[in-house]
Amino acid sequence: MAVFNPKRLRPIHFRMIRLHIEGESNLEIAQQLNCSEQIVSNILNCAEAKKLISDAIAHNINTIVEVQDSIQLHAPVALGKLIEDVEKGVGRTRQNAAITLLEMAGHSAVKRVAFERADPRLSRLKELTPEQIREHLINVAAGKDDTGPDGNLLN
Repeated sequence: MAVFNPKRLRPIHFRMIRLHIEGESNLEIAQQLNCSEQIVSNILNCAEAKKLISDAIAHNINTIVEVQDSIQLHAPVALGKLIEDVEKGVGRTRQNAAITLLEMAGHSAVKRVAFERADPRLSRLKELTPEQIREHLINVAAGKDDTGPDGNLLN
């Protein structure tokens, strides 16, 4: 039985190798890349692919699952350190730690707050009911009244 050895590996072959290293089965790789399971098997068993796979394992290239597990393992320690920084920090350090903690929780800190001041000319509007304002605007639209809701003449 002859072993399949392509002259060179193509980008799709490298994707097959990467997915294999990440823990996908040959069937899952074939479904993702729209090819047969036999083609995936042939590529993964060729000499160059085997060398790449063994090099990746030897260099301890982490799979996505291993990275997720590592993050979950270290997250409580990192969160504890962050809370400690918030509690003990002073000035800018404390502020940065608090902002980071909020972002980790899915919130964003308020950077700027704008205040609006009421226009003194519109203070009379507070005294009018919605019916009175509506009636006034209808009169203005019909040309019966030349003053605005604040009592001043319109242009």
